[in-house]
Amino acid sequence: MNNLLNKTFKAQKLGRSLELFIVVAVFGIILMIVIVQPLDGDTWWHLRAGEVTLNQGKPLTIDTFSYTKFGQSWASHGWLTELWLYSMYLVGGFTALTIWIALMALLVVTIIFFQMEGPPVYRVVLSLFVALLLLPFLKARPQMTSLVFFILTFWILHLFRTQKRDLIVWLIPIFILWANFHGGFVAGFLIILITLIGDSIGRIFNEPGSSHLNRSQTLKLIVVLLLCAIAVMIHPLGIKVWTTLYNTMQVGGERALIVEWASPDFHDPVMQLYLWFLLGTLVIFSVTPRKVSWVELMIFSAFTAMGFIWRRNLSFMVVYGMVIISKYLWSFIEKQFKNINSNLMRITRNIAAKIKIGMRQNTPKGIRILFWILIAYVWFGAEYKIYMITTPRSMTRWEGQLFPVKAKEWIVNNKPERNMLNSYNWGGYFEWYLRDYPVYLDSRADLFGNEIIYQWMDVMDAKGDWQEILKKWDINFIVVEPGWRIVDLLPYYGWNELYRDDQSVIFGRESSN
Repeated sequence: MNNLLNKTFKAQKLGRSLELFIVVAVFGIILMIVIVQPLDGDTWWHLRAGEVTLNQGKPLTIDTFSYTKFGQSWASHGWLTELWLYSMYLVGGFTALTIWIALMALLVVTIIFFQMEGPPVYRVVLSLFVALLLLPFLKARPQMTSLVFFILTFWILHLFRTQKRDLIVWLIPIFILWANFHGGFVAGFLIILITLIGDSIGRIFNEPGSSHLNRSQTLKLIVVLLLCAIAVMIHPLGIKVWTTLYNTMQVGGERALIVEWASPDFHDPVMQLYLWFLLGTLVIFSVTPRKVSWVELMIFSAFTAMGFIWRRNLSFMVVYGMVIISKYLWSFIEKQFKNINSNLMRITRNIAAKIKIGMRQNTPKGIRILFWILIAYVWFGAEYKIYMITTPRSMTRWEGQLFPVKAKEWIVNNKPERNMLNSYNWGGYFEWYLRDYPVYLDSRADLFGNEIIYQWMDVMDAKGDWQEILKKWDINFIVVEPGWRIVDLLPYYGWNELYRDDQSVIFGRESSN
């Protein structure tokens, strides 16, 4: 009897060791995936804002980066993230930013892993897909923090609804932090509101197999929701934290200029992955033996719709969708295994028995050795990839591919007189490197609004009173991409081409040097 128990214990220990080995191995792959280069058009002005915040010892409250909105009241939603990003940049440069992106992504995937249902190996495979689908959204920007706060909010709500644990009051400090790290905190309010509405609908239709909020829970959640709405105003913007978000959403020009604010282009193979993700989710909902709850269906539908309007919200669809997919897909898999032909099950059991017999008793020790080898491989592999991505040579190559480095150098060397009309995509880059040249605009839509953005678009497309706009702002030189219509017309209206390469072109008035 003791011998049988020993064998059973060793088999269980072996199974756990193999399971842990696979989970760690896949997480090692995930870590390698989420180590990405840190350069992004918005990263530059976030770093500049963090620098100003650190130097003056308080959040930035007026615009000093542009001449079109110079001195106007403005505070960043993500001022804490900007301060953190700049502090890391001071300590470790772009290497530190790369590490931050990877750790934030790994944290999101890890939280999702623990929220999923099913065995660990199954969950870690789904986590791998999460990492791949999040790749386009991994950037050194405040929006990375929203993914963490978003999935934490969902987790707390899920524990509350299922009456497993009441941590709902923790949403208040979470929302205070969220509001100061990124403006995406509105996604958290959306989750809570839909939870309340979906739960009520579920009760009306006597939804089977789901936990519903009782009256006291509903009242408590409503009170917490109201307190969170007040708490987010603990911010440099105060009550304007709400109005600024509304104003940002009303800026139509932003959608025409920034890819992530536009609807997904499903001709793009990368964007097609999210369409297949949606279709796969709908198939799983249709075949699972478990009833899909109103709350989960409504939240997933809401963020899917938001993702199809503004592609930046596809990240919310992915992190929430994969958690609920794990539950319903695993129910389907379990049902299918129960229905498998008994002969096939017998053959499978015989094969498994032979494998166990062939294993030596010291296999768990061997797995432990392999486990530590794997840890060392992941550690040194991650260090090597970070090093290769962020070497000075690599960063120079990335910067040269993404930004007008040579045009920037021409401006530094030739020192043309202000004002500069810059490309929308390069506003943050110039704010970081050309400190003596305030920009016409950058991607802060809440600051520039439709007026400035549409003026810029009129100039680029040579529409309407574009010449009057140049005079109004006393534009002395223009640095933009060569593909704009204005580039072909400027020589006929008293502008000289001062510099050109494949990436950028600079024009100056005839009196410019």
